[in-house]
Amino acid sequence: MSNSYTTPVLNLNGSNGKDLYDELCTAWDQLQKAREAIASVTVHGRDFQMQPHGTWRRAYSQKNAALHQLDDANEWVEANLNSVRDQLSARGGI
Repeated sequence: MSNSYTTPVLNLNGSNGKDLYDELCTAWDQLQKAREAIASVTVHGRDFQMQPHGTWRRAYSQKNAALHQLDDANEWVEANLNSVRDQLSARGGI
Protein backbone atom coordinates (compact mmCIF):
# COMPACT_ATOMS: atom_id res chain seq x y z
CA MET A 1 0.00 0.00 0.00
CA SER A 2 1.29 3.40 -0.89
CA ASN A 3 -0.43 5.31 1.90
CA SER A 4 -0.08 5.18 5.64
CA TYR A 5 -3.54 5.07 7.17
CA THR A 6 -4.61 5.80 10.72
CA THR A 7 -6.25 2.62 11.94
CA PRO A 8 -8.22 1.94 15.11
CA VAL A 9 -6.82 0.36 18.23
CA LEU A 10 -9.36 -2.02 19.70
CA ASN A 11 -10.13 -1.41 23.37
CA LEU A 12 -12.87 -2.00 25.92
CA ASN A 13 -14.34 1.50 25.50
CA GLY A 14 -14.39 1.36 21.71
CA SER A 15 -16.31 -0.45 19.02
CA ASN A 16 -16.74 -4.19 19.19
CA GLY A 17 -13.82 -5.58 17.18
CA LYS A 18 -15.82 -8.37 15.55
CA ASP A 19 -18.55 -5.90 14.53
CA LEU A 20 -15.95 -3.56 13.07
CA TYR A 21 -14.32 -6.44 11.21
CA ASP A 22 -17.69 -7.49 9.77
CA GLU A 23 -18.46 -3.90 8.70
CA LEU A 24 -15.11 -3.63 6.96
CA CYS A 25 -15.64 -6.98 5.22
CA THR A 26 -19.00 -5.74 3.94
CA ALA A 27 -17.42 -2.49 2.74
CA TRP A 28 -14.67 -4.43 0.94
CA ASP A 29 -17.20 -6.70 -0.78
CA GLN A 30 -19.32 -3.75 -1.90
CA LEU A 31 -16.30 -1.86 -3.23
CA GLN A 32 -15.34 -4.90 -5.32
CA LYS A 33 -18.84 -5.02 -6.79
CA ALA A 34 -18.83 -1.28 -7.47
CA ARG A 35 -15.45 -1.50 -9.20
CA GLU A 36 -16.61 -4.36 -11.41
CA ALA A 37 -19.81 -2.49 -12.28
CA ILE A 38 -18.05 0.75 -13.20
CA ALA A 39 -15.29 -1.07 -15.08
CA SER A 40 -17.93 -2.78 -17.21
CA VAL A 41 -19.56 0.50 -18.30
CA THR A 42 -18.86 1.16 -21.97
CA VAL A 43 -17.22 4.48 -22.77
CA HIS A 44 -16.80 4.28 -26.53
CA GLY A 45 -15.96 7.02 -29.00
CA ARG A 46 -19.07 6.25 -31.06
CA ASP A 47 -21.21 7.44 -28.18
CA PHE A 48 -19.57 10.87 -28.23
CA GLN A 49 -19.22 11.48 -31.99
CA MET A 50 -21.75 14.33 -32.16
CA GLN A 51 -19.94 16.29 -29.45
CA PRO A 52 -16.87 18.53 -29.60
CA HIS A 53 -13.45 17.01 -30.29
CA GLY A 54 -11.91 15.53 -27.14
CA THR A 55 -15.20 14.78 -25.40
CA TRP A 56 -14.66 11.03 -25.55
CA ARG A 57 -11.17 11.34 -24.03
CA ARG A 58 -12.59 13.47 -21.23
CA ALA A 59 -15.36 10.92 -20.53
CA TYR A 60 -12.84 8.07 -20.57
CA SER A 61 -10.57 9.96 -18.16
CA GLN A 62 -13.52 10.61 -15.85
CA LYS A 63 -14.36 6.91 -15.76
CA ASN A 64 -10.73 6.08 -14.95
CA ALA A 65 -10.74 8.72 -12.20
CA ALA A 66 -13.82 7.09 -10.67
CA LEU A 67 -12.03 3.73 -10.71
CA HIS A 68 -8.98 5.26 -9.04
CA GLN A 69 -11.20 6.72 -6.30
CA LEU A 70 -12.59 3.25 -5.66
CA ASP A 71 -9.03 1.91 -5.53
CA ASP A 72 -8.17 4.56 -2.93
CA ALA A 73 -11.24 3.64 -0.88
CA ASN A 74 -10.32 -0.02 -1.17
CA GLU A 75 -6.79 0.69 0.14
CA TRP A 76 -8.28 2.45 3.18
CA VAL A 77 -10.66 -0.42 3.86
CA GLU A 78 -7.90 -3.01 3.46
CA ALA A 79 -5.57 -1.14 5.82
CA ASN A 80 -8.29 -0.99 8.47
CA LEU A 81 -9.42 -4.55 7.82
CA ASN A 82 -5.88 -5.90 8.16
CA SER A 83 -5.29 -3.92 11.34
CA VAL A 84 -8.51 -5.06 13.00
CA ARG A 85 -7.97 -8.66 11.87
CA ASP A 86 -4.44 -8.70 13.28
CA GLN A 87 -5.61 -7.29 16.60
CA LEU A 88 -8.45 -9.81 16.85
CA SER A 89 -6.11 -12.66 15.93
CA ALA A 90 -3.64 -11.56 18.61
CA ARG A 91 -6.48 -11.77 21.14
CA GLY A 92 -7.50 -15.21 19.94
CA GLY A 93 -10.55 -13.83 18.06
CA ILE A 94 -11.76 -14.42 14.51
